[in-house]
Amino acid sequence: MTGDGHRPIPLWATSRGLHVMVRMALSQQGRTALPAGTLAEFRRALDETRSPVVIVAAEDLLAGGLDPALLERLVGDGTAVVLLSAVRPLPEPPGPRTRVLPVPFTTRDLLDALAVAPAPHWTSRGPAEPQQAPQAPSPLPPPPAFAPPALAPEALADLVRREVERLVADTARQMVEEVARRVVPELAEAMIRAELARVLRESDEAALTGPGGPDDDR
Repeated sequence: MTGDGHRPIPLWATSRGLHVMVRMALSQQGRTALPAGTLAEFRRALDETRSPVVIVAAEDLLAGGLDPALLERLVGDGTAVVLLSAVRPLPEPPGPRTRVLPVPFTTRDLLDALAVAPAPHWTSRGPAEPQQAPQAPSPLPPPPAFAPPALAPEALADLVRREVERLVADTARQMVEEVARRVVPELAEAMIRAELARVLRESDEAALTGPGGPDDDR
């Protein structure tokens, strides 16, 4: 599995929060995620990366009409699955190739899940199994001594800053839209009432002065 640690990992999740958590965790090993928001995009990501492991949000999996067992069939026998679930109780993994990780999770939780998930299946390939058996405990990422260097603190800080700014911008826009929906109708109603009162007042004054006005007697 040499070089698999450098392949982008397909990430099927629509939650931006999950994207941030996964990207920050993978950055510790110099790895990246290839995000997908739909089943079709996830299939394309699988074809593009040929990654030996995928990360999927359980909520998006169910929304796509799949369950963990069907997901294992979709990704194929040589691919492990890390299933992120914010729902309790956690879904049952259909086999040793699927690891279920509760949300929220830590960076270490995700990296450990990625390391353990593929081991039971990838080392059992036909007649070569006896020769490969001693390597079964090897995790998916390279050992720490040979792992790609982690991002520099400045680069990691920049990544976090960009994601936080994006989340804050989205939240601010939603707040402005909500305030506009609540305040603008009230302001419009107040302006209409004031204008109506002015028109009625002028009508009353005109009725009191008569149709010709005060200058008609001269």
